[in-house]
Amino acid sequence: MSVRNGIHTGLPVKLLRAAETLGVPYGVLPMLLRKGEIRLNGKKTYENVTVNHGDEVTVYYAPPSPSVKYEDENILIVYKRKGIKSDGEDGFEGEIRRELCETAVLCHRIDTNTDGIVLFAKNAIAEREIEKAFKNRWIEKKYLALAYGIFKKTGVQKAYLEKDEKAGTVTVSEYPQGEEIETRFEVVETFKEQNLTLLDVTLITGKTHQIRAHLKYLGSFVVGDGKYGNDIVNRRLKAGKQQLTAYKITFHFQNGSVLEYLNGKAVDIKLKVESGKLKIEE
Repeated sequence: MSVRNGIHTGLPVKLLRAAETLGVPYGVLPMLLRKGEIRLNGKKTYENVTVNHGDEVTVYYAPPSPSVKYEDENILIVYKRKGIKSDGEDGFEGEIRRELCETAVLCHRIDTNTDGIVLFAKNAIAEREIEKAFKNRWIEKKYLALAYGIFKKTGVQKAYLEKDEKAGTVTVSEYPQGEEIETRFEVVETFKEQNLTLLDVTLITGKTHQIRAHLKYLGSFVVGDGKYGNDIVNRRLKAGKQQLTAYKITFHFQNGSVLEYLNGKAVDIKLKVESGKLKIEE
């Protein structure tokens, strides 16, 4: 059992939202509240009360053990569950340092509500090599996305992505504003009765919310996406979480790199579509 606590700053919010900022997945918080595992200013509470500026929130939480997909003396590849942010001591990065490797450094991020494999460097030399490789696109990241509609715009799609820092969103358009993006979409399977398409997606450029926003621009969206999707459709499909998983990473380092031994290596997880949801095959 780990203890997460912090002092709330800012405008009043509900207790569960304040607890979520401590790196605890929102989906488990109602259960923890019912069990009395969330405390406000040192006292147990069983209701989702309001937290004010200066209040202390404490959560007693035992996260599931991280699932290691590959490890050697230089790198660590781990499955990140949905609902926890990738970076920071209060996120998945801190969890990995506490539980698996105290020198681990996160090398790339995936969205809080996206699950999948995440790469860590275990030393400074590996970190530099991986940073260079990402900059030169020598590392390939692939995702599986369950998209709404019968998707037909396959191949490499190009557009421009512009951030709205204030709103925490991005907009994709054909106009040369912001940064140019490239995403490759390939159809894996269509589910005509449910009006869904399973897509294999390759990030050629890797920008904030790129897959989700690019799909919206192309007339679709990731099922369960509350930011770029359709709430009515998501409710009808009973999709409370976005169906997007980082499922594969492949390495192509420069000759002479200390990580050259990884060239051609692919680390992946197997998934299936079941009842309109992406699920990991056991």
